[in-house]
Amino acid sequence: MNQNRDIIEAAQAGHARRSWPGRRALFWCHRLPAFSMQKHMARWLGLASLLAALLSLQSCVTTRADGSHQASAPANWKLPTMGGTQFWTDVYHRSGWRIQRHFASGHFRLLDPSDYREVWGTRQNCQDKLDGLTQTIPANRGTVLILAHGLGRTSNCWKPMAKLAQEQTDWQSIPFTYASTRESIESQSESLAQLIQSLGPNVQTIHFAGHSWGNIVIRHYLASASPSARSRIGRFVMMGSPNQGSRMARILYPTLVFPLFAGSSIEAMGRGWNDLSRTLGTPPCEFGIIAGGHRDNRQGWNPLLNGSSDGAVSLSEAMLPGATDLLIKPLLHTTMMKDRNVCKATLRFLESGRFVAK
Repeated sequence: MNQNRDIIEAAQAGHARRSWPGRRALFWCHRLPAFSMQKHMARWLGLASLLAALLSLQSCVTTRADGSHQASAPANWKLPTMGGTQFWTDVYHRSGWRIQRHFASGHFRLLDPSDYREVWGTRQNCQDKLDGLTQTIPANRGTVLILAHGLGRTSNCWKPMAKLAQEQTDWQSIPFTYASTRESIESQSESLAQLIQSLGPNVQTIHFAGHSWGNIVIRHYLASASPSARSRIGRFVMMGSPNQGSRMARILYPTLVFPLFAGSSIEAMGRGWNDLSRTLGTPPCEFGIIAGGHRDNRQGWNPLLNGSSDGAVSLSEAMLPGATDLLIKPLLHTTMMKDRNVCKATLRFLESGRFVAK
C-alpha cells in the first residue's frame, strides 16, 4: 500500500505530470485497482469452473436397478461455440448436425446447425442424443459436396462456395472441419472416412473441393478408400494444392515458431514429402486443378519460389499428372477459394468436367 501511495503522489506532482516517467506513473496508478480486481475475479472464475466440472462428473454416472453403475452424458449447458477451429474434427454429419472429436482429450460433442452444443461426453452419448432427434432431422441424400479447408484455416473460408452451390444446385454442401495443425495426416484422413461413412446409403454422389493442405487430406483418403466408397465419388477440384510438396514448408520448418503453429503437417509437406507422397497416388476420379500464377511461368512476387506462384505454392508444385483440366489465374493462395469466379469455375467442373464452358 505504501508503495502504491508513493506512486500516486509522484504522479500527481506537477513536474511528474509534465515528464514521461510521471505520465507513466499516473497511468499505472489508475490501472492498479483494475489489476487487483482481475486477480480476484480470476480466482472466483477458477473456483466456479472447478465446481462445474465436479458437478458434471457426478452427473456422468447413473445407477441401475441392480446397483451397478453406467456412464451417462455429462451435464450440458446449451451454449454457442465457434464450430471447431484447430481443436475439433468432424466425424459424423447429418443435415448440418455434427459430431466432433477433440484432438487432445478425445471426448466428443454434438453441434446443431447453428453451432450450439447439444451434448458432450463419449461418442455414444452424442449418437444417442442424435438418434432421438432423427424424426426431425432429414437424412443426407442426393449429391454431396465436401469442402476441405487448408492448413490453419477453418470451414468459414468456404462460405462463398457453399452459398453459390446452394443458389445454383440442389447439392448439400458439407464444410469438413478438422484439426489441421494438431493431428497427423492419418488421423485427419480417418476422420474424413468416418464422416463419409456417416452420410448414409441415400447419398449417390460425393464431390470434393479442397484448398491447399485440404487436398492432401482428400488424396490420402481416396488412396485407401474401399471400392464401395469409390463407387460414389464424383469429381474433385484442387485449389492451391502442394501436389509436389512445398518449398515454403521446407524453408519454414527449421524455424522454431512455425512448427509450433502448423504441427506435423508442415513437416509432412516439407522434408517428409517423399514418405507422404507414397501414400497419396493419383485420385481415382476426374480431377481439375486451379492454380495461382501466370501461364508463362514468369517470376511471381514471392522471391523464395522459382517461377510463378500464388505466393505460397508454385505452379510446378501445384501440378499433378492425370488432371482432366487446369485453370491458372493470378490468385492469392489465402483467398482464392473465396473468389467468385473460382467458385463458379469449381461448380462448372464438378458438373461438367470442365472449368470453362465450351
